[in-house]
Amino acid sequence: MSQTPRLTYENGIPPMGMSRSFVNNVRLAIQAQQRTKVRTEQRTGRLYKRALVRPLLPPVDGGKWNSKIFYKREETRKINTAVTVMVDVSGSMCAGSGKLEHASMATCLLVNVLSRALKVPTEVLAFAFHGNKCSIGIVKDFNTALTTDAEVAGGVYSSYKYGGGGNDDANALLYGYARLIKRHEQKRIMIVLSDGSPADDPNDGDADANLLYVVQMIRKVGKVDLHGVGIMHPNVIRYYGKGSSVIRTPADLEKVLVDTLSQKVFI
Repeated sequence: MSQTPRLTYENGIPPMGMSRSFVNNVRLAIQAQQRTKVRTEQRTGRLYKRALVRPLLPPVDGGKWNSKIFYKREETRKINTAVTVMVDVSGSMCAGSGKLEHASMATCLLVNVLSRALKVPTEVLAFAFHGNKCSIGIVKDFNTALTTDAEVAGGVYSSYKYGGGGNDDANALLYGYARLIKRHEQKRIMIVLSDGSPADDPNDGDADANLLYVVQMIRKVGKVDLHGVGIMHPNVIRYYGKGSSVIRTPADLEKVLVDTLSQKVFI
């Protein structure tokens, strides 16, 4: 008779080298985006020496081109963001395939770079379905500044212990959304780590349709940027769109998360 694999949170802690590499690569991506850009052909600003000859030339475009002899430097974008990480800890996440380990490592890496390195307010919520209701575990709240990898991974695994079963994604997202929109940062991001489709609804409704509706509603309101990351399954694309990423192996963790953060954490 097959046995459920023994789950220990230590398996969900990323290697130290991976954490350092991830933080460094995110910083490099941020620095590349924050480099000052110069816009030439402006009508106001600082004089652009190479364009000083334009007023002496025959009029081009009614003289508009000839008057564009200035340049401006773009202001560096600053991070003014709050992030909620939603982690699926339903029963399918512990089927011996390493899904829970992937999700836990991804969560640790996100907390490492967002909360610790970038000082971005970050909350981590683990969700499942237990006792005919949506089960939510607060692994880390916005007000907890520093959290170790062991505490993050331990929180994810503990939430699975008390959650398990199916998953009620729609209500889980609404819960996280209600907490996130209370933040005063200019940009709010929700990253959902999940391996598949919703399977439960406390009102015996259509869990699949409910999730699609909630995702559409959140995006229509426009107060939260919602992004899905698949854990060894591409189903997130169905719910969160073609821009979603999929982590299939530990080697994918860093690239997928760096790409996600470098495009989404700025105002």
